[in-house]
Amino acid sequence: MRASVVGQAAVIMARRAASNLPVPMPSVAPKGFFPESLTVAKGAVDSLTTSDEGWLGTATPYGTAVAAYYAVLKSSSAWMAVMARELIPRVPFHRAVAAAAADATAWVLGEGAAVALSRFTLDRRLLEPRTIVALLVASRELVDGTGEGGSQLIDTMLQNAAGTMADKLFRDLTIDSSVSSIVSAGASAINAAADIRAALQAVFSAGQLATHGFWIFSVDAALAAATMVDAEGLPSMPEMGINGGMIAGLPAFVSSGWPSRTVTLFDGGQLVANTDNIGLAVSGNAAVEMVDSNPVNDAATGQGAQMVSTFQTYGVAIKQTLRVGVERVRDTAAAEIVNVSW
Repeated sequence: MRASVVGQAAVIMARRAASNLPVPMPSVAPKGFFPESLTVAKGAVDSLTTSDEGWLGTATPYGTAVAAYYAVLKSSSAWMAVMARELIPRVPFHRAVAAAAADATAWVLGEGAAVALSRFTLDRRLLEPRTIVALLVASRELVDGTGEGGSQLIDTMLQNAAGTMADKLFRDLTIDSSVSSIVSAGASAINAAADIRAALQAVFSAGQLATHGFWIFSVDAALAAATMVDAEGLPSMPEMGINGGMIAGLPAFVSSGWPSRTVTLFDGGQLVANTDNIGLAVSGNAAVEMVDSNPVNDAATGQGAQMVSTFQTYGVAIKQTLRVGVERVRDTAAAEIVNVSW
């Protein structure tokens, strides 16, 4: 089995944080620091994010860890897989972007005739970031482990948690009452084909090409589609598998964060998004509120809580952060099939 890159980096960072030696961190030093100040005394290891200069440098395990995490996150998040396929345009955070609300029109010009004006409409879009965080505390023995098992377990848990929450956020930001909702026609293969046709007509009825179209299936809907057969016992969606595939020539992704019995069609060309900021932080000297829901510790209000020291308990706090955002440009960007009973 291959060693877990993220887990290896976690071990390296945790050991350095717990040692009495200075921790050299040239690749993650804040901008404006002088070379002689690029050592940090014993303490918590600062977070590395993909916005740091040189984060993909081959000489640093931190950059390698973040790059590897971003690469494998698409296996636990349909949204990240879509972004990896470049099906949604990327735009920067907090910067006004012109998005086409109505396309321009071209004309065939008759001899001696005047050229008709092409009308189009632009909307101003400002992409606001949201932050998704997965945090856990593990014993130093589990992080160090006897091989790669402990660190791989931690990697998998954090990636699955962050990926599932990312997909839930993606749907919350793109699906509302303005989006077409199609109640499934029934359980047969013919009904399934009618549902797929209705979604395609709702999203691409204006005649635009489906070059950025994609589907997102809930886990149970993907299972149904992958195993559905027609009246002769042949697969009715032969290119669809339990982990995704193709539906009507468009890529289909499967998400554990999607509502049960739900299939959603998107036109990525009518969305804008950003998923490029990922952070990793490991500390052996953190103070953590050890609750798994509704922590009350709040820096904004000054409210305190009972904290546990990872230094005193010989633990390691590992935090993975996703700073993401998505905006729907038009209401026709999506259509959703609900109550799937295929």
